[in-house]
Order: sequence, then C-alpha cells, then structure tokens
Amino acid sequence: MQDKSSWILKKLAEIDKIKPPPKPQEFLSGEKLPYLGRRYRIKTIGTESVKKVDVNLYQGSFIIQYPEKLEHDEQHRKKAIKDELISWYREHAKVKINERVEKYRKILEVNPNNVVIKKQPI
Repeated sequence: MQDKSSWILKKLAEIDKIKPPPKPQEFLSGEKLPYLGRRYRIKTIGTESVKKVDVNLYQGSFIIQYPEKLEHDEQHRKKAIKDELISWYREHAKVKINERVEKYRKILEVNPNNVVIKKQPI
C-alpha cells in the first residue's frame, strides 16, 4: 500500500487541476443554489422590515431577505444567510424524505421508527 501512495497523491493532484474546487458562496444576488436537481438564482434584499434572515423559493428564485443592518458586516451577513439556508434545506428535506418514506413504507410493508436528518461533516 505504501508504494502506491505517491501514485494516488499524483492522481488526486491531477483531478484537482481538471476540476478546481468550487468558489465559496458569497450569497449575493445572481449566484445560484441547487435544489431538487435544479439550480435557482439568488435574489438578496437588505430591508428594515425583517429582524432575521428569511428564505423563500418563489417563482424560480431564492428570495433571501436580511436585516438592513447586516449590509455593512459581510461576514455576519454571509453566516446569517448560510445558517438560515441550512435550516430551510433541512425543513424541506424532512418533507420530501417523509413523503418518500411513506410511499415506500406502503410498498415494502415496513414501519420505520423515525427519520433523522443530520449535518454531515465536510
């Protein structure tokens, strides 16, 4: 195994050259996010009318409203949007997964105890 490690590392470096890692999301209008096999454009809006970040998928776009005070604190704005997007994805994943579980529960005639959505380490 040790003798193949240099070959493996070389091949991994070649793969990195072919497909560089994606740029980190800035969560700015115009960027795209994946959802159910499609990519949806983001529209971000800083407004006084919201107290916390609000995410909605509306007419083919992610509409992300955030408190206007975050306009001048880019790091905090990105973190707040990212955290709310994770919550949004988790909520919608629960719905979609439970629909699938229900469908296959009937077909397979099984009763799962529960379904848990975990945050996986990257």
